[in-house]
Amino acid sequence: MEARGLWFSVPVLVLLLASAVRAQTREEQLRGCAGLEGETPEARAKACSTVIAAGEEGNDRLAAAFFNRANAYVAMRQLWGAIADYDQVIRLKPASPIAFTNRGSVFHRLGQYDRAIQDFDQAITLRPDDALALSNRCLDLAILGKLREALEDCEQALVLRPNNAATLGSRALVNLKAGRPRAALSDYDLALAASAPVAGWLFGRGVAKTQLGDRAGGTADIAEAERLEPNIAKQYARYGVRL
Repeated sequence: MEARGLWFSVPVLVLLLASAVRAQTREEQLRGCAGLEGETPEARAKACSTVIAAGEEGNDRLAAAFFNRANAYVAMRQLWGAIADYDQVIRLKPASPIAFTNRGSVFHRLGQYDRAIQDFDQAITLRPDDALALSNRCLDLAILGKLREALEDCEQALVLRPNNAATLGSRALVNLKAGRPRAALSDYDLALAASAPVAGWLFGRGVAKTQLGDRAGGTADIAEAERLEPNIAKQYARYGVRL
């Protein structure tokens, strides 16, 4: 489980029928692939596989089917399958920033931070105001210790999406690694106030509190983080943050 987690943008891609005379079963497959009826990830993936295998769709609908199946695979934690499908989306729609952003998010979950940044770079080149890609790149740059560049990305993302919890959590990590525990504490407080508890943010806030002399508060946050995610201390040690 990710300590903070990257946010996937999963827009509903409505696969409109080209003709009213299409078979009802095909319509159901298209709607199931798009997730329009609240299907499970497994059902969405199966419907998309049927659409893809039929070979009847043009590039736009085929790209949508691969995209929707990739998102379903992410939900199913079949991460390499998701990457293969995002590859197909990019092959069919090379100017799609969301495909690069989502694929980069999967590489992050696999711990391939440099590779993730390459995808976020491409997404931002295609759409400079892509707050999601900027926020995600901020996190991975922070993990790799490129703190100045990370802070720039987080600041820009917060201009585009003020008070976004994920971006505040990422900026908190930047501040913590940069030796600014008070700024980190402020960001973690804001992030946690705007979101359900996230183990990484609680752990980081506990470290910040401890560095500021609040050992009791720090111990409580770290204990709660470890309850949510037992390996969180090891994960943050890999990020360069230790107690």
